[in-house]
Amino acid sequence: MEGILERAMEEQAPLQLVYESKSGITQRTITIYKNDTERIIAYCHSKKAVRSFRKRCILAVQPIKKRYPAVI
Repeated sequence: MEGILERAMEEQAPLQLVYESKSGITQRTITIYKNDTERIIAYCHSKKAVRSFRKRCILAVQPIKKRYPAVI
């Protein structure tokens, strides 16, 4: 998983993420800004906001082909 996250961050490529939070399991499309040991900081295209995701709560991650414009 770490390799997919690093590559997506370097290429600013969107990822499909299955994530377990307090409110349940969700599927998100994200673009990663920062990747550290415990969390990733990413723009969530579903919520249209920057969010923090705990790596231990990521259930699945997959690159997607659709490109989104860069969001700063």
